[in-house]
Amino acid sequence: MNILVIGNGFDIAHGLPTSYQEFLRFASEIDDVCVRLQKNGIGIKESTVIANEIEALVNDNYWINYFMRTSNCGENWIDFETEISKVIQRLDEIRKIAIKVQTERHPGAKEQHFSQIENQYPDISAQFDLKKDQNILEWIQLIKRKALFDLNRLTRCLEIYLSQYVNRIDIKGREIEMIKNLQIDAVLSFNYTNTFEKLYGNGKIKYHYIHGKADCSHTVDECNMVLGIDEYLKGDEKNSDNEFIEFKKFFQRIYKGTGAEYKVWIRQMEEPVIGTTRIRYQFSDIYIFGHSLDVTDKDVLQELLLCPYARTHIVYHNKKALADKIANLVKVIGQDRLIEKTYAEKTQIDFVANV
Repeated sequence: MNILVIGNGFDIAHGLPTSYQEFLRFASEIDDVCVRLQKNGIGIKESTVIANEIEALVNDNYWINYFMRTSNCGENWIDFETEISKVIQRLDEIRKIAIKVQTERHPGAKEQHFSQIENQYPDISAQFDLKKDQNILEWIQLIKRKALFDLNRLTRCLEIYLSQYVNRIDIKGREIEMIKNLQIDAVLSFNYTNTFEKLYGNGKIKYHYIHGKADCSHTVDECNMVLGIDEYLKGDEKNSDNEFIEFKKFFQRIYKGTGAEYKVWIRQMEEPVIGTTRIRYQFSDIYIFGHSLDVTDKDVLQELLLCPYARTHIVYHNKKALADKIANLVKVIGQDRLIEKTYAEKTQIDFVANV
């Protein structure tokens, strides 16, 4: 079985405006939303309804406001998710300070820790109006609920943008020759769009949208799109501390039911060839196009990259992208395994330029 793994760079390579800056621009320019939707064939009445929903979703949305004022964020969705992770980890650090306050009995402990929070986390204490007479743990819970509520609103807003705007853009004639020539049995998509299906799909190819698929008919509660962070806790703490688990990708995949079809594909690649006098395995090919290989998807990528009977071909578009992918691979599978798989007698990971 040959698998194609695609990330957001796949959509961008086809000229689609799927960077988070494009999305934020769309969501913030409410007056222009109707015009842009109508250019893609949506009627006046329907485009007005969509624009009103977007306006309600972005109104007083913590994450929208945060990204609007965060000028040092990069260009990719991984940078978007990294910023969310920074905020959640800061909240978690404050929570642990508050727990420490409860265990300390000496006078002035609360004031000391309160000052520590104000000094070390001024953005959060000011943004959410921390008062000296507040119970800090209760305050953290209020922020957590607001942050999760607004993350779900943000995700639904993104779903509308992708399903009602991006998916309607005509991309005929934008096929990439390299993709056309691949013999693919299955597509593992980290995207929410249907770009591959529209341009290259046929009835024989299997699909797994591991982060969900944009569908305009959903509501905020029905949206199955995964937009979250990687696991930042270490050791036993990963299992014992679930305070912010709702923000993590692995939880969202399970909670939103995006499935694990890719695991079935991997098992099929590991099965021996039937009908031989001795045990023999047939190598499969995995092609990765447009995925940053960042650790936010480490759990899934590890299973693919360490599959013993697969050759992985990682596509890159320039030398900087190649360097970034190599650096990220070290974080995902480790330096020793990467060297082993790229320099072994039978190479199992190689890099292919798409320029």
